[in-house]
Amino acid sequence: MGVKYFRDVVIGGMNRQDIWSAGKNGNIRFVDGDYGGSLSTQGNSGTSPRQAVTSITKAIDSISGRNAVIYVRPKGTAASAQTYYTDSITIPITKAGLSIIGAGANSIRPFLGVDVKATTAGIGLPLITNKAAGVHLEGMRLAGTGQSALIPIISAITSATSNGAVGLQIRNCRLDNAKTGGAIVMDSPNHTEIVGCSFDECATSIISYMSYGGVASRGLKIIDCDFGGRVATRNTDIYISQSGTGSGAGVAGYEIKDCRFLDGIPTLASGAPYSVDPRFIRVANGDVGLISGCMFACLDTATFGATGDTAVFPATWFIVGSFYAAAAATSDQGLIGLT
Repeated sequence: MGVKYFRDVVIGGMNRQDIWSAGKNGNIRFVDGDYGGSLSTQGNSGTSPRQAVTSITKAIDSISGRNAVIYVRPKGTAASAQTYYTDSITIPITKAGLSIIGAGANSIRPFLGVDVKATTAGIGLPLITNKAAGVHLEGMRLAGTGQSALIPIISAITSATSNGAVGLQIRNCRLDNAKTGGAIVMDSPNHTEIVGCSFDECATSIISYMSYGGVASRGLKIIDCDFGGRVATRNTDIYISQSGTGSGAGVAGYEIKDCRFLDGIPTLASGAPYSVDPRFIRVANGDVGLISGCMFACLDTATFGATGDTAVFPATWFIVGSFYAAAAATSDQGLIGLT
């Protein structure tokens, strides 16, 4: 439990992806919201920290082809105040393998690092709209502050004609203040991983559905994540449905592993259209999958399964090696003694 998952590196700390990006095409970019542009002597190319551009969107616009890497420096003040980048980011299908990495001091559960929220003009749009395959997001706080009720923070939608947003990785990010539209919304999330992330005060945290026939969905992994916040602000931490607006092609290899569902069972009365009755987890229909090694902030009077009042999932799902409290917090029944 509580295992941390790190991005692979090679000698010298360089990410493996960077070896190629640093080559002929030079597809590494730097973003600095405080000093970008003012230090540039070559037209804000973004190709070095001294030539940093001022937004993630500008960095994406400046790269070409696949497998680029963008490093984002935290914004800040002398008084250590939280400072946002405001952006509405689209990753086009032509820029597969793009990595956007927060370069703050705390790369795991980032705090006062890279903070990003939607622009005022983009409150009706997701903060990040991903259309490309193999995208990697890491080490950032992504906030739904100010967004409209049904708008997600991250949208990764695969369509019947464009199998683009597959292989998405979201690692060591904080996502908070998402509305009922969700912090992360995926359609047919083939081989997508959400690892080491924390979700705070999100009405709905993760939404996965399928609405296009013929686009199979395999290998969604939700690993080592925290779901918390006041119960009155949360409706459903994880919502999974095989069918959305159409008929899905079926799923396999779905896994929720080593996650912690904090602060009690959600009580927000309505998370429509995705859910109505509050739950930690709601698997709406005939998916197949596994819940393992998770901890739930509830007592053993809670129920799990097809009619669960805490987590709902069909008989095609299995739950193993997971825990809740045997009694109220005043009891020591749940403690394990060490000798």
